[in-house]
Amino acid sequence: MSSPDAQTSASADLHFPKTPRDARERFRLAAEPTGAVLTSRSLLNASPENSREAHPEPNADLTIEIAELAPERQRLLVLTSGVHGPETPAGSRIQEEFFLQSARRLYEQGWGVLAIHGINAWGFLHGRRNNARNVNLNRNFSLDPATFQTRNPGYERLREFLEPTSPLHSIPAETLRLASGIAWRMARGEMSRSDLAIAAGMGQYQYATGLSYGGTEPEPETRIVAEFFQKHLGGPRERVVAIDLHTGLGSRGCLHAILSDGPSARGMEPMRRRLASVLKPGEIEITPTDTAGFYKTTGDMNDFAANFCREAREAICVTAEFGTIGADGLNQFKTLLMFIAENRGHTRGYRNSADREKLKQLNRQLFDPQDRLWQDQVLQRGLTLIEKLTAD
Repeated sequence: MSSPDAQTSASADLHFPKTPRDARERFRLAAEPTGAVLTSRSLLNASPENSREAHPEPNADLTIEIAELAPERQRLLVLTSGVHGPETPAGSRIQEEFFLQSARRLYEQGWGVLAIHGINAWGFLHGRRNNARNVNLNRNFSLDPATFQTRNPGYERLREFLEPTSPLHSIPAETLRLASGIAWRMARGEMSRSDLAIAAGMGQYQYATGLSYGGTEPEPETRIVAEFFQKHLGGPRERVVAIDLHTGLGSRGCLHAILSDGPSARGMEPMRRRLASVLKPGEIEITPTDTAGFYKTTGDMNDFAANFCREAREAICVTAEFGTIGADGLNQFKTLLMFIAENRGHTRGYRNSADREKLKQLNRQLFDPQDRLWQDQVLQRGLTLIEKLTAD
């Protein structure tokens, strides 16, 4: 398998995919020659009937793609991508290149593979992290009804600030409102930067128009993932490595390997041991959830996968988060501004239609930078992560 500096295959000359159809077709073309069994699951019926964006074209084929290569084996690699719509291109590209250059070799070493591609195809198509029902799927991964009763006191306390009920007036006005509001509350000792990050990012299940809304029950996308996890991850196994591919948080180009504080935390020591030779600040790091700029979550893919493979002798269930704009305070503010403004415009409306397109562009820039150096770093470091976590 490749090292961080290795030359990737000729397909690396392709840009990251731009549409769900492009991503899906490239994923299938890469996976099929390995002998993987390919399955498509439609998401058309998962969109709300009253959504203007639910059916953007007459034959919009929004699907989740699944590739299964000997998943019954005692050692299983699970790769998932596209939980947040605009983050799909990077995850899709890593999955594509993995099948092109590494899957057969890993198969010959006794591994099985389960790859689930483009989980939030609707969000990818429309440039939204959430799905068609405004649910952040990475707060929805649970089959336990109790998860959907979880309270987020910080969000409830700051809801009026984080979730305005009037249409978005303008991006500059929202910037001023947010900056002055944060400064005022911090000066009065009402919150810290950490309090704000947790309130806005942890997940909340009470307010359907709010930030990081986790839903009231498993979403259709979650049920599709659960079907294949139930089919393949349960029972005693030698090893399971589950990698969920994301972009956004953290230092630009850095691969932040994140475990939650829940069931997936059992994989911390095996992960440290297997990544020891490639850990380097700014390139590949193990990042705790309490690191500045990050936050704990509920209903995330990490613990969802870990709950299915409790009987495995070793299980590493990790979020691979590739940083985009940086982790300093200014860029954290820009990210929060985009989250709040985009959610406000989507749920409450825009006074200026140009702001809608501007925010979609900013959203895509934040999660899918059109920067070849960044894309090469993401691809190489993603493949390195897979290589090291599956090494003997």
